[in-house]
Amino acid sequence: MYYYFLLFIFQFYISIQKSLTFEYIPENDLAKICRPVNRPIDLLFLLDGSGSVGGNTFQTQMEILDKLIDILEIGPGQNQSQLAVMQYATYSFVEFPFSAHRASFYFLKFKFNFQKKKNKSQLRQALQRIRHKSGTTKTGKALEKAIQLYKDKSSGARFGNVAKVVVVVSDGRSLDDPNSMVRHWTVKACS
Repeated sequence: MYYYFLLFIFQFYISIQKSLTFEYIPENDLAKICRPVNRPIDLLFLLDGSGSVGGNTFQTQMEILDKLIDILEIGPGQNQSQLAVMQYATYSFVEFPFSAHRASFYFLKFKFNFQKKKNKSQLRQALQRIRHKSGTTKTGKALEKAIQLYKDKSSGARFGNVAKVVVVVSDGRSLDDPNSMVRHWTVKACS
């Protein structure tokens, strides 16, 4: 089982060491990695909520996420994709899990039921309620929590023929070593 990690590095700082194998992905092939043929995906989007990416940079992350909503067939069906969002800084926060598409949950005091409100405008409204947390950058801890989220059935993550894709947005200046955690998993990483 592969976990795909797509790394978007802001401010041109790169902290990933040579010990990881990176694949060069031409621009036109990105969609092939994000959506393997005839396979739905469980897409986890990791937002960098550290202090160095506040303001416009955090807003840019949200715009990337907004564009992904247009590309994906998001929903609870077997052949549809699921989206979860985590924000990380000193601590990692699950903004909403994969199961958000199948059950009611409370998010910042607003109740959502994506089974009933599964259109993209409702999802965008949920995303607009995400607020920048601030703190230090701990990408390694965030990746560790991401893997745990995929293994936790209560999060709504699916097993079997479902691609597990993590989009990591980072300023590239992690205070912990993301490589030490990633080395223990079967991962295809690309930046």
